[in-house]
Amino acid sequence: MGLLFGFLIFTGFSSFVIYVIRHLLSKHWSWANRLEEEDARGRTVIITGSSRGIGKEAAIEFADRHARVIVTARTLEAAKQTVVDIRRKTFFGEVIPMKLDLGCIQSVKEFYHEIIKSYDTIDILINNAGVLVPSNEIERTADGFETHFGVNHLGHFLLTNLLLPLLKNAENSRIVIVSSGTYQKSKLNFDDLNWEKTKPPPANTNALPHDESEFPLYKISKLANVLFAKELTKRLEGTGVHVYTLCPGNVLTGISRRIKLPLHYYFVYAPLLLLVMKTARQGCQTILYCALSKKCAYESGLMYRNCDLWTSDKYYFPDDILMPIPDKPVKLNDADASRLWDESEKCLQMKFPVV
Repeated sequence: MGLLFGFLIFTGFSSFVIYVIRHLLSKHWSWANRLEEEDARGRTVIITGSSRGIGKEAAIEFADRHARVIVTARTLEAAKQTVVDIRRKTFFGEVIPMKLDLGCIQSVKEFYHEIIKSYDTIDILINNAGVLVPSNEIERTADGFETHFGVNHLGHFLLTNLLLPLLKNAENSRIVIVSSGTYQKSKLNFDDLNWEKTKPPPANTNALPHDESEFPLYKISKLANVLFAKELTKRLEGTGVHVYTLCPGNVLTGISRRIKLPLHYYFVYAPLLLLVMKTARQGCQTILYCALSKKCAYESGLMYRNCDLWTSDKYYFPDDILMPIPDKPVKLNDADASRLWDESEKCLQMKFPVV
């Protein structure tokens, strides 16, 4: 009985300490300010990957702001369940479930055709969906593309280009691309974008998830997101369509659920994660900022973090405890952005006109 009582006291005290520390750290995380937002009432918002994580939380927030939110998932059943979950949080807005599998070109095209049947304009497109598979595995989409490149980049590249006419029909529409600060630790190999010749590095069971050697394919896909945004911004200049890229920070979601970690990780590293990682609701705030804030309404082609402009040399506490700035971050240039666009068109066997 004494041991049980002591355990309960220890558990209660530990929980209190964790709560206090998280409360103090949360003061360093910014929240989207509704008083500084444009009115979302009646606006049509598409969110990819909205059945879980920050995409789902963003969908709840948009619905609560009376927007028309199209939530997407790889199956219609999952999208419908997302609507049920959202309705448990808010009764405002209109929430429409639709199937969208970004790893399948045909699915993206079918989604587009369903959209144009019902909508003439899209006000906000949020390219949020992303996958993360073990770094020592090469998985392929239904069309044969490496999974990270196919889903995180190519699927969104195709979707965005198909929806551009509807975005241009809206007044001051926005495209929000969820990338990651980890893009700074990667480099594109234009000779093997699909990883058909290159072998992935062996899994390092002693490495931590933020180590530069880990998850190279994921980080490359995040670099592709940033380069895509760079070229898209140039092509959309003067059209009234604004492009935003963001890093949500370190967020505790299910994206890494397939990653197998050594046992010692859960005892040594996991407690630190619980202390310093954002919740999904905290993680979606910069999405809301980029999509609705009046402060950045006429900005385009920039990257954001913590509801503010982000420069790669700026230190963010406590996020950068887990994601430190690399010694030599990758340099973005117009030539790489343009070449990635051309290579993406070749992969899809489609040509998108210069606006």
